[in-house]
Amino acid sequence: MRQNGWRLATGGWRPHKALRDAPRWWQDVTRSEMKGSGALARNALQAASLKPAACSRIVGLGLVAARPEPSDAARRLNLEGVPVTRLDEIQIARDPEPPVEPASPPGQRWIWALGLLAFVAVLAATWYWWPRGEAEAPPPEAARTEPETAATPALPLGSPGDAIDVPPLDETDPLVRDLLGRLSSSPALVAWLATDGLVRTFVVAVDNVATGASPAQHLRVLRPGEPFRAETRTGRLVASDATSRRYDRLADAFVSLDPDGLARVYGTLKPRFDEAYRELGHPDGRFDAAVERAIVRLLQTPVPQGDPVLVEAVESYRYADARLEALTPAQKQLLRLGPNNQRRVHEHLRVVAQALGLDASRLP
Repeated sequence: MRQNGWRLATGGWRPHKALRDAPRWWQDVTRSEMKGSGALARNALQAASLKPAACSRIVGLGLVAARPEPSDAARRLNLEGVPVTRLDEIQIARDPEPPVEPASPPGQRWIWALGLLAFVAVLAATWYWWPRGEAEAPPPEAARTEPETAATPALPLGSPGDAIDVPPLDETDPLVRDLLGRLSSSPALVAWLATDGLVRTFVVAVDNVATGASPAQHLRVLRPGEPFRAETRTGRLVASDATSRRYDRLADAFVSLDPDGLARVYGTLKPRFDEAYRELGHPDGRFDAAVERAIVRLLQTPVPQGDPVLVEAVESYRYADARLEALTPAQKQLLRLGPNNQRRVHEHLRVVAQALGLDASRLP
C-alpha cells in the first residue's frame, strides 16, 4: 500500500525507492503527515523556507500534482505567516512567467516600415551624390542620354516584303538563311547564318544596342580570334593596328549588304520580329521603335580623329577621354572597330536607315 510516495511495510511507513534520496526535511514532512504530527511538518517547512529550488523539487517529484483539492480554510492561509498542519493545504507558487510585451498595432508597424524605407532612400541618395575619389566628371555633353526619338517611328519601317507564307517563329531559320544569303556571301555573314535561332538572336542584339548594352554575348560567333593588344605610340598608349584590323571582316560584312534588300527582308520577317520582341517582355511588340533607337545610338557614337588614348586598368583598359569613357557599352563596342571601320559603318548605316523608311531629320 502506497500513499504520497510512502509504502506500508513491516514496522511502519517507509519511504518509497523514488524518495530515498529526497532531502531530509521533505522526508520529515511526509512522515509527519502520515503520523499526524503537524508541529514537525511546520518546523520542516519553516526550516526549508519553501525556497524556489525546494518548490521545484516538490513539483519535480510529482507529489504536489497528486495532492487533493485544498480546503477553504487553507486557501485563506498565508504560507509565509501562518503555519499549516497538512501538506495537502500548501499552495506552492511557481516562478512568475516573464511578461509578454503586447504586439505593436498594425498602424505602428506600417510607420516603422515607412520610416525604414525613407532611411534607406536617404542613404542611397547620399551615396549617389557624394563625390567619389578625384576622378574628373565627364562634361555635360558626354552624359548618357536616351535617343530623342518618338515611342514609335512616324511610319512603319521596311518595304513591302515578299509574298510568301512566313513559317512559325521556331521554323524561320531556313527562310532567313535563304533571304540573307541572296544579299551577301561574306564569310562573317555565312558564319552567323550557320547558327540557330537567327530571328531571336537578331532581335535581342538590336534590343541590347537600343538600351545601351553590348550585344557581344549573343554574337559570339563573330568574336575575333586574336586578343586585344595595346601599344605605346609617340608616348601614348593606344590600341594596336592589328587590334583594329580584327574587326575588318565585320565591317566588310555589313557594308556588303544591299540596303534595299535589307529593307525588303525586314518587311518580310517583320511579323516574326515583333513576335520575338514580345517574348523579351515588350507587350506592344513594336520592334520598329527598338530598331530606330539602336540606329540613333550607334550614329551618336563620336568618331575619334585618331586612335583614342588608353589608360591601363586592373584587367583591361579604359579611355583617357572622359567623353568616350562615358559612352554606353554598345557604343564602346563600335569604337573598338577603329576610326576607319567606324566611319564605314556610320555611312552605310545611314543609307540602311533611309531604306527602312526613317526620315533623315530623325537621325543625328
